[in-house]
Amino acid sequence: MTFIVSAKQIVIMFLLMLLGFLTGRLGMIHKETAKDLTNFLLYIISPCLIVNAYLVGFSMKRLIEFFQAIVAVTLVYSVSIIVSHLIINKKFFKDQETRSVLLYGSAYSNAGFMGIPLVSAILGESAVFFSVPYLVVCNFFMWTHGVALFSIEHKRSLRLRFLDALKNPNVIAAFIGFIIFVSGIKLPELVLTPIKSLVSVNTPLSMVVVGTNLGAISFSSKKISRRSCSELLPETS
Repeated sequence: MTFIVSAKQIVIMFLLMLLGFLTGRLGMIHKETAKDLTNFLLYIISPCLIVNAYLVGFSMKRLIEFFQAIVAVTLVYSVSIIVSHLIINKKFFKDQETRSVLLYGSAYSNAGFMGIPLVSAILGESAVFFSVPYLVVCNFFMWTHGVALFSIEHKRSLRLRFLDALKNPNVIAAFIGFIIFVSGIKLPELVLTPIKSLVSVNTPLSMVVVGTNLGAISFSSKKISRRSCSELLPETS
């Protein structure tokens, strides 16, 4: 039954992705629009998704499991980054742009856009709570190590990248959500309803955006440069 549910959800997401791909190719969604929608997803909908995941009953067991998940995910990403740098090195991949793309693709996944809908469909809304540690750690590494891989014009210091990661809306949303979870604060319906409304469009909109971005890539070129990949990233300050 679990396989059927997950397979069905994956098919639905790929159909939505196909819709985005076709609308992008047909010029119904332009490159600038897709980038704006990506920013909207990352800066508005994703934080709402994280806060909404925290709106579950507090228990010490759940709190301990939450921190265990953070430690586990941090170890997974650390090992993944180290291994990818050992394998994808200058000896085998002399071109720096190619290395940057491969290093990023080896370490990071589309966990927020594709992972959350699968978790929700298979395990239910309450299980999304345990996806938050993965999203927070993923965002933190992406906005430090990940951004550094695509820093073309200048290299920002580790301290500045660390501060950028802390200022990321998803990390801020995680802190706010954690306070709500621990304190047991009940959000008023006036605030809760818009949050849940935005969360409900996460899956269809994110899949359409992914498909549109795929449609914008020219597969006829011999290689995808680091600059072309960085253009698909959201705006950073």
